Amino acid sequence: MSKQTDLINIPDAITVSGSNVGIGTTSPSSNYGFSKTVEIQGGVNSELSLSQTNNSKDWSFGVGNGNCYQQTNSGQNYSWYTGGVEKLRIQSGGGISFNGDTAAANALNDYEEGTFTPAISGLTFTTAAGLYVKVGRACHVTINMEGANTSKTGDIYISGLPFNAITNSSLMPVNSVPIMEVANVNLTGSYINMYGRINSADNRLQLLQSSGVSHASMAAGGGISAGGVLRTSFTYQTA
Repeated sequence: MSKQTDLINIPDAITVSGSNVGIGTTSPSSNYGFSKTVEIQGGVNSELSLSQTNNSKDWSFGVGNGNCYQQTNSGQNYSWYTGGVEKLRIQSGGGISFNGDTAAANALNDYEEGTFTPAISGLTFTTAAGLYVKVGRACHVTINMEGANTSKTGDIYISGLPFNAITNSSLMPVNSVPIMEVANVNLTGSYINMYGRINSADNRLQLLQSSGVSHASMAAGGGISAGGVLRTSFTYQTA
């Protein structure tokens, strides 16, 4: 018996059955019909680990406590290649990048969706609802506010946006919202349109009025009357 065969036939450790190899099992097989399989079984946890000792890099995948995982334990990137070309990378600092892009700033690092409650100081509404979807730094929100309980004049802000806007003093405002559906909202003098803006690092939508030539805050006159309605949907860049 050769040394290689002696190593393969370690009792209760490694089993060779036809073209299949088992570790922790005497009857290795594929759950998906493959003809050549390496199967590892463990009572609680099973793992296959590959290590490169000269620069302390390692990679493992396995099952543990009912979960499946793949991981790198040394803080390196985790990349997928097709035909020798990188197509996808999980960056060591977090986020996913594509097609060989290594820049952390370009990595997609967040997706979430949820609800929030928009508010205007001094007013209550019979309906005040907000939805958002955030992909990376882009956040799309929908706001519906109906049935203001009373009137309000002066500067008006819709507060409660789910994230602060990007901090950039050279972009003022950093996000403008040109279209709003309104009812029982009063504008001043020659102003004929209402729009909103989110200032740098803020999570409030300031209501403004425009004549097409100039603009002003609601503090210049006008306001929301009892029964007022505000509806809008827009995307802004988050911090």
